[in-house]
Amino acid sequence: EYTIVTIPILDSTDVTMENITLYSSPGNGFVGNGDVSGLHIKDCRVTVRPGTARSISTVTDCLHICNSQGKFIIENCEFGYAGDDCINIHDNSSMGIVPVDSHSLLAKGVRKEVVLYEQEYQVELRNPDLSPTGFASRLTSVTYYEEDETCLLTFEDELPPGLSPDTVLWNRRFETHNYIIRRCRFVNN
Repeated sequence: EYTIVTIPILDSTDVTMENITLYSSPGNGFVGNGDVSGLHIKDCRVTVRPGTARSISTVTDCLHICNSQGKFIIENCEFGYAGDDCINIHDNSSMGIVPVDSHSLLAKGVRKEVVLYEQEYQVELRNPDLSPTGFASRLTSVTYYEEDETCLLTFEDELPPGLSPDTVLWNRRFETHNYIIRRCRFVNN
């Protein structure tokens, strides 16, 4: 269950998590999202409890970082027995649009807790093959419609004509970069 988070790390800077052991989660273990930067995860474990018959620790990822500002150190950790990834680090983008007017479009398949757009964020439009369209602009208005997982985005600049329905929206606000992963062990997934 990807919506269940055992240890959320939201909009945090220069946080150290040390000597934490997770034996069981019905979803993700550690999850970082938003303006997370300078996270240090040290001597942490996600594994099954010794002496039990359990074969799984987390139903999904042990450590999942999305929409961050990077600069993380993950060291001396053991991640294992997950139902999905040991570590998943990425920025989120979305694919699929419906043009509304010269400055607005409806982004499809977007939930705020997963793909975060806010007023003032710079968003780039890319072709379905991820090649640049040459367009990037600041958002002046953002409205989420959770019931159908869409988001109305209004841009400062006029949208280019002829955009594909499968256009990719690339949020330039986040940059997953500068990660150090050292002396970690990944087992039995």
